[in-house]
Amino acid sequence: MASLKDRKSISFPGCVLIVIFFSLFSTQSVKAQSRMDSVHVAQISGKVITAENNNPVGIPYAVVAVVGTHRGTFTDFNGFFSIVVRNGETLVFSVLGFKDAYYHVPDTLSRDRYTLFRY
Repeated sequence: MASLKDRKSISFPGCVLIVIFFSLFSTQSVKAQSRMDSVHVAQISGKVITAENNNPVGIPYAVVAVVGTHRGTFTDFNGFFSIVVRNGETLVFSVLGFKDAYYHVPDTLSRDRYTLFRY
């Protein structure tokens, strides 16, 4: 194990350079966040189900995606999902062996979280 005398230290100008480097990235994220504040976003959670023998069963690993974007998620083993969307976007639910289902997110959403129930 190295002693304290053998350890190398970062000089003060090196520390300042590292702090400046990370502060550049943090200001970029603040700018991106302020642009997102002008558009209302909400978290939509729900369960993708099928009714076999009149008994609703969750569909695991279904794709839930926002149409026209690269954003999406998968349902868990029980069919539950959660995704962040903007007002006016459309969700598509895709499962192998089923027709795709679409849900248009209303422009009138005002809360931050919603639970989706559709049959």
